[in-house]
Amino acid sequence: MMNIHYVAGIFDGEGSIGIHKRYYRESSRGFLYYPKVRLGMTGEGTKIVTSLRKQFGGNISWRIYKNTNKDLLTWTITSRKDVQGFLRQVIPFLIVKKAQSVVVMKFFEGGTYHQKDWKSNRMTNREYKRRGLLCEKVKLLNKKCK
Repeated sequence: MMNIHYVAGIFDGEGSIGIHKRYYRESSRGFLYYPKVRLGMTGEGTKIVTSLRKQFGGNISWRIYKNTNKDLLTWTITSRKDVQGFLRQVIPFLIVKKAQSVVVMKFFEGGTYHQKDWKSNRMTNREYKRRGLLCEKVKLLNKKCK
C-alpha cells in the first residue's frame, strides 16, 4: 500500500479532477453530471497506476502512442464510493488540486448519485442546476492552475 502523502503528491502533479457533463439518452433530461478522478503515466510510472487501482478502486485503461511507442496506463475513478474514499484521504495533503477536490466533494452533498435516478425525475431541477454550477466552478479552477 502506498503512503497517502506520496499518493497526494503524485496526484497533485500528474492527476486530473473534474465534474463532467455527459449526454445520456436514457436520462429524463438528456444528460448527466458525474465526477472523474484520473491519473496517467508511462514507463515505470505504470506501477504506480496499478497500485492506485488496487488501493482505491476504479479502472485502468491502456494505450500505445504510435509516434513515441510508449505505453500510457490511465487510472480512472467515477463511482461515488471510490471518488469520495480517495478524496477524503488525499485532500488534507493536496496543494494544487485542493480547491477542485473540495468542490467535487460538494457534488455529493445534494442528493442521490445513482444511475436509477438519472433515468427518472427523482432528481430536482434545482439539483441539476447545482451540479452544473459545480461543474463550471471546477472548470474555472482547473484553468487557473495551468
